[in-house]
Parts: sequence; structure tokens; C-alpha cells
Amino acid sequence: MIGFLGAFIAGITLKDYSLLLAPLLYSLSRKNRDWGLLGYLILLLYSSSKLSFTSLYTYSGTVGSLTYGLSLLLLLDDVLTAGKSSKAELSVIPVVLIGLIFPEALILGTTFVLLLRLGFGRRWLIPIALPSVFLLLRRYLDVSGGVYNQVAVIGGVTLVVLAATAAGRNLKKMEMFRA
Repeated sequence: MIGFLGAFIAGITLKDYSLLLAPLLYSLSRKNRDWGLLGYLILLLYSSSKLSFTSLYTYSGTVGSLTYGLSLLLLLDDVLTAGKSSKAELSVIPVVLIGLIFPEALILGTTFVLLLRLGFGRRWLIPIALPSVFLLLRRYLDVSGGVYNQVAVIGGVTLVVLAATAAGRNLKKMEMFRA
């Protein structure tokens, strides 16, 4: 259910009104998962053709692409699981709703729910770190000629997330690659 709400809010924030059809996908996936997946595919293809970000290296481009990508990833998970959510996931709804005002809050909420679904449990520090890094370094990311800073920040955040993911899995037994 969080994925449908996240996609709806992402549609409002990014002014991509095709994402406002997410509640329709919810009802469609509850009746038949195959129809829900077909509707998701059509929605994904249509909405991705309408959105364009000038650059991932600008603050607005990074926040917009993370908002779009994370909300659609959760939307796919909700289509596949017919929108079933745990109590911990439902407690994130206020944070996701704040995403109407601050898109960083939507990134925070959807990342937290995604990590809960992946089995990270109480490792909630990672989803808090991502928007915090973008907020703290916002004035350095949007300067002209600041491409080197932008690449370093995005690469650093990626490395932190990958390291935290690898730390939670036993790589010797190849558990990380099993579903």
C-alpha cells in the first residue's frame, strides 16, 4: 500500500499526472496480479517517456530521479504482493505524506520501507543518511563546475549503501544472490 501512496505523491511532486493512476493499479492487482503487472508496465512505459531530468548531477535531478525510481520500485512490489503491508511499514505513512512538501521525505520513507521489505530490520540509519547528505551538501551540488563534487557525493552514498548491504549478508555462502 505504501508503494501506491508513494507513486501517487511522486506523481504530484514531479507533475507527472499519469502516476496518479496508482490507486487504479491497486484495485487491479487485488483482483488479478497479471492484470496488475500489465497495468504497471503500461504505466511505467508511459510515465518514463514523459519525464525528463536535465542532469543527475544537479540537486533537483537527483531528488527527482530518486523520487521516481524508489516510488516505482515500491509500486512494483505492491503490485506483486497485492499491497500487503506490516505495521512498521504503515508507521511510515506520515513521512511519505510529508513528501508532498519536501520530496526528500518521500525518498526517506520509500527507502525505509524498501529496506524493511529487504530484511534490514532495525538498520534504519541508512535511509536517514541519504536525504541528510543531499540536504547538507545542497549548495555544493548545484554550483557550476561542481561536477566533480557531485560525482564524489553520489559515488560515496552508493558505496555506503553497498557496504551496508554487504555487511548484512553472508557473502561466503552466497546468500546475497538467493531470493
